[in-house]
Amino acid sequence: MAETQQNVGALTDQEVKLLKDSWGILAEDKKTNGVKLFMKLFRRFSKAKEMFRMFKDKPLEALDYNG
Repeated sequence: MAETQQNVGALTDQEVKLLKDSWGILAEDKKTNGVKLFMKLFRRFSKAKEMFRMFKDKPLEALDYNG
């Protein structure tokens, strides 16, 4: 039982490779991709913005970036 629970959500070697490879693509434009990630997070989970002092009092439109 414990072994099955430990393996739940575990990634295969191929999935780990794909994930690592994708970071290189994202790193090509860190600023734009970072802003897109936060915007998606804040749009989907609006309360999450309150956890970031620099963002919590700003409207989403003020945070958007179209690099």
